[in-house]
Amino acid sequence: MLTIFFRRNPESFPKQLSEKEGIKETLKEENQMRWMQKMNNIRNVAMEIVSNELIFC
Repeated sequence: MLTIFFRRNPESFPKQLSEKEGIKETLKEENQMRWMQKMNNIRNVAMEIVSNELIFC
């Protein structure tokens, strides 16, 4: 099921994860370093999920 989602919407997954984590643009304005840390974490989580679902299965 997740594989179908990635094939249809690969670019929207990090955005959905950031919304789920509550990362807002106001954080980017207030504390850019913290925002970047959180977004890098989101990117890494997304890559790990993609790797596990699409590559290693």
